Amino acid sequence: MIFDRNRASALMESSEVDLLLVSSKRNAAYVSGFLKPGSYSFEADMYGLPDLIFVAIPQDQNKDPFIVLNTDNQLELYGELDSWITDRKFYGYKDYITDSFLENDPIGLVKKGLEERSLDSSTIALELKENSFAPDMLPVYVFDKLRKMLPNSKFVDGSRIIQKLRIIKNEEEIKALRKVAQSSGEAVSLTLDLIDEGVSEKDVELKLMQNALSQSILIECVHLMFLPSKIRHTNGQIITHPTSNTFQRGDMVYMDIVSRSKLYMADMSRCKFRIKPESKVSQIYETLYDANEEIRKSIRPGLKCSDIARMAQSTFDAAGLKPFIKDVFGHGIGVSLHEPPYVSLHDQTVLEPGMVLTVELGTFVPKPGLFI
Repeated sequence: MIFDRNRASALMESSEVDLLLVSSKRNAAYVSGFLKPGSYSFEADMYGLPDLIFVAIPQDQNKDPFIVLNTDNQLELYGELDSWITDRKFYGYKDYITDSFLENDPIGLVKKGLEERSLDSSTIALELKENSFAPDMLPVYVFDKLRKMLPNSKFVDGSRIIQKLRIIKNEEEIKALRKVAQSSGEAVSLTLDLIDEGVSEKDVELKLMQNALSQSILIECVHLMFLPSKIRHTNGQIITHPTSNTFQRGDMVYMDIVSRSKLYMADMSRCKFRIKPESKVSQIYETLYDANEEIRKSIRPGLKCSDIARMAQSTFDAAGLKPFIKDVFGHGIGVSLHEPPYVSLHDQTVLEPGMVLTVELGTFVPKPGLFI
């Protein structure tokens, strides 16, 4: 189990909370180990039932947690992304042939789970406020129904508890993040080595997917460009997704991928030249590469994210370059691709042991037309 229940219980106790009830997709995955299929947290299933998920974690560790979810997720729950939570309460169709229901009220199952644990008159922390870890707030109709079904309970916002849990990774989380990053690096390296004249970006994308599967990772997004030939291929447009454009002598390969292994993400960019580029391009590449290395070495507890961002900005200013994204030079990563803290001039977060960051120094060179 990756989730640190001891730390969660301590945070709940200090917040005078009896139960943490999580309902957004990524936070539910973080707490339970189960990543709910689909793009959104509160969508309807194919039969029009609300496709809600609830993960209930009592502060008292003598009381078992439970998870409530749609029967559409039953097969996935017992598959690769298994949950450490053994009390699983399903609602939705039980028999698709006879159209019989197992249970059609997920909130009623939440109430049942709380009654079984004598927590139906307790202080319950919900995802009531939007933040970087919980962008999908609990819908108003769900909150209203919870209040009606649990009239003796007190509801408070639990976003701060979740943020404190997720922003500091434990050893198992760091191990998972290292593994997906290393595996992604292997897949990218294997793919880059195969690129030669006449190969198309779409061919490379397919090979990348195959190499990723061999490393037991899933590619969620690929940006791939052979530059500067792609600028000519697209009549001057900057299209980052793979096209039929083929690799030409003198091109640079720009590849940016988002990958996942089970719950944890990797974010990786690579540039590769087949022949030595002109001196101006080499100088820009070396400047950004050296700065990235120096910044990574300087990161330590006690440093502010804004301090790291200022180091990065000074590199661009000294070289007369503009960064890809103004004021932002990296971000936290974990169960979500982008999560706090952010390497931004506006983020005053003080780094602590267990925080995991990306450092991203990139620029666009209009002539000859390269992303570095």
